[in-house]
Amino acid sequence: MSSFLPSIDTVGKSSLVAAKRIYSAVDCLEGATSNGRGGKKKDRRNRARSMDDHTPHQKSERKKEYSQELRMRKNKARIAHEESLVERENMKVLKERGLREKKRLNQLFSVYAVQHGSAYRESAKVVKPKFPVLLKSTKSTKTTAMSREKISLPHSPLPNLPSDSREGSQE
Repeated sequence: MSSFLPSIDTVGKSSLVAAKRIYSAVDCLEGATSNGRGGKKKDRRNRARSMDDHTPHQKSERKKEYSQELRMRKNKARIAHEESLVERENMKVLKERGLREKKRLNQLFSVYAVQHGSAYRESAKVVKPKFPVLLKSTKSTKTTAMSREKISLPHSPLPNLPSDSREGSQE
């Protein structure tokens, strides 16, 4: 097997011989590139349609097709623009209606506030129930405590009051 690259056995005492062999072998690999492709230049892509092959009839057909495509794109763009304008107008009308409705409701609430006061705006208040005012007795507290224990009326609306003070409060 004869290899163009030198091996240790084939190389003599001089490194100059080995260098000549290596560099001469590299000269024949000059065309190779790092990615492994050959040294050929890439063929330029030819134009898809060269003007020489087509007749005037084919050229006019291409012009017609192009003009039709152009018109279609323009129409699509015009329609999309008109639709966006219509949508903007619809949104504007809806916004105006909403503002009018809000204004009308505020007017109604202000009329309601004038008629019924501003209580609807305030939070609910906790009101303690009003108890009847009890008359002070002239007797001492010890005697009233004993009398309450003696007189116990379970169905009385006023709790454990002597009968004479109840009669006085009714008059």
